[in-house]
Amino acid sequence: MELLPKMIGDVITTPRRNISGSYFIPEHKWVILNKVNECPTTISQKDFEDGMGPAFTAGKYRCRLAGAGNENKFALMRIYKQIPLEGTRLDSARERRNQACPPRKHTEVDALLHLTEIRSAAVPKVRGYQTSKQEADDLVPGGYIVYLVWEEVSGCSLDPEYFWGVPYNKRQAIRENFKKAFRFVTRYLFHDRVL
Repeated sequence: MELLPKMIGDVITTPRRNISGSYFIPEHKWVILNKVNECPTTISQKDFEDGMGPAFTAGKYRCRLAGAGNENKFALMRIYKQIPLEGTRLDSARERRNQACPPRKHTEVDALLHLTEIRSAAVPKVRGYQTSKQEADDLVPGGYIVYLVWEEVSGCSLDPEYFWGVPYNKRQAIRENFKKAFRFVTRYLFHDRVL
């Protein structure tokens, strides 16, 4: 199920953001090139009342920095957007507005912001971040939208088909590199602070 539009050609502005006293992300404008995927997390009214937080969808987009000379400055953008609880998508805007919540905690956002702040080389650097509210005619009027932009790095996602299709020695190299990066990242995430 897709709840986010393709947005091809749309421009999203992420404001200047201080991550720490000595590190900030400048304001950028991002042009959406294509939608990569979307994964909705539906929540029932009962689950919401039991503390699971609001329903949301997470879409991943490929984008580039706007402006002349930036045609090859690519990045990836994740959009987290609150969606209506199960069974309420066709309710009136007024009823859906009653579901509006502040942004729920998205671990990916906190982790990437923290690792960017400490200048970790183990993960892509955050290039933009913004929280906003949905318009009156949106899925959940007044509900949250979070934009997270990070630099595009070389490589590919390790899906099982790819991983098991490469020779054993290459799989071993992948495992060793993953272990090294995982140790580095967990040292900072779990010793500096709890997410």
